Amino acid sequence: ILDIMKKYDVDTIRLRLWNDPKSESGEPYGAGNNDLAETIAIGKRVTDAGLGVLLNFHYSDFWADPGKQIKPKAWASYGVEELEKAVYDFTKDSLKKVLDAGVNVTMIQVGNELSNGLLWPEGQLPNYDNVAKFVSVGIRACCEVKAAVVEEDPTEKGIRGILNYRHTLGHAVEKCSGLALLHGQCVGIGMIGASWLSMRRGGISEETYRKICEVCLSYGLPDSVSGLSPEEIVQASKSDKKMEGGKIKFILLHQIGDAFIDKNVSDRELLDAAAVLCR
Repeated sequence: ILDIMKKYDVDTIRLRLWNDPKSESGEPYGAGNNDLAETIAIGKRVTDAGLGVLLNFHYSDFWADPGKQIKPKAWASYGVEELEKAVYDFTKDSLKKVLDAGVNVTMIQVGNELSNGLLWPEGQLPNYDNVAKFVSVGIRACCEVKAAVVEEDPTEKGIRGILNYRHTLGHAVEKCSGLALLHGQCVGIGMIGASWLSMRRGGISEETYRKICEVCLSYGLPDSVSGLSPEEIVQASKSDKKMEGGKIKFILLHQIGDAFIDKNVSDRELLDAAAVLCR
């Protein structure tokens, strides 16, 4: 089924995570029994198929939605402060274990269908302050895990480097434009350039490249820049922090969800990519 979904341009699979989807006697509730172990197992299959994972924390032992946001059994007696700590600890510990297992988490959803709050009754609307507390500590836990990735790879030689897909040409466009474009617009243009190089070097197909361009345009991002020459962009790229040993470090794609570091892009290829961006 994952191959079929990839064929139709799906690039991310949403996986729910329940705390303990079993009864007091140990009987599974069903519906996939998506505890941490099961979510990791499915996530590894998704990653092996070249797709990304949206990890969705429910903070419940079973379905959480606007009609029910039942606290996990282990948290049933907790008050607000205890729930804050529980959300933080569970989020951070679970996310680290998922990442350590090699799952390609590309997005995280803190809570599920929160239009009526979460972790009832403490977090049920109109207890907006409590909802904000619970969601905020979940987000903080995720940010701290990302910060740890940065600390482990300060020179961007590993996973942190992969996170910089699109930045090399994006930074060059930003510098050459004299900050006339927003940073997000520049890295959007950089994404087009990196995708074009990926196609040129035999990674993604032309169809996938065009699909990436269409997605960028659908979000209002430019796919090119006016008033700059390809030579200017190339020169700016060579003064970027992504230079290493006299070579520019690019993050390119074998396919969507499968990025790699490439230090062998030739000057000709770089100039051609810059020309695509200067249409």
